[in-house]
Amino acid sequence: MYLSLFSNVIKENPNCRIAEKTPGNVKVFPILAKLFPESPLIHIVRDGRDVVNSYLKQKWIDLGTGNQMPITIDSTIAAKEWAKVQTQSREYKEKVLANYLEIKYEDLVLQPESVMKIILNFCGEEYEPSIMEYYKKKHSETPEASSHQVNQPVYSNSVGKWKNELSIEDRRVIDPLITEELIRLGYEQDTQWAK
Repeated sequence: MYLSLFSNVIKENPNCRIAEKTPGNVKVFPILAKLFPESPLIHIVRDGRDVVNSYLKQKWIDLGTGNQMPITIDSTIAAKEWAKVQTQSREYKEKVLANYLEIKYEDLVLQPESVMKIILNFCGEEYEPSIMEYYKKKHSETPEASSHQVNQPVYSNSVGKWKNELSIEDRRVIDPLITEELIRLGYEQDTQWAK
């Protein structure tokens, strides 16, 4: 499937690098590692509370049912999904993948140049300062939810949005579901909801 999606691009430029950023890919990293053994696999981890907050703003529709996806309606489902992915990725990192790199989203947007140097080095590519000016080039937009962001510079205003936007009730509900993984990943604990 992956090769068929990109076959035209590969024919036009056999030396190109293809980045496929579907978040669910992390669930199939072991399969991708077998299919593409030389491909670097990069997992960008984000604070689970910001992920839940973001999910709850989406209007994604399950094409099988025609209903809004539960992950976008129920904070418990969203939190469990985030925690499950973190557990899986830790297992992949420890047992399976030599070509796995974990980067924090917050580090990427707060220190983009230094983190991009790490990512490019991991991929065997050279860093060039023009990389940070990607948004100045014309990009076509697709119907994907975040495609418009390719035309903007890196911004960090989504970091910590959960503190102001996630309800106290949602914070109370998701805290026990994600705290263990948040701590393991070095994120601060949420103490405000208990007050």
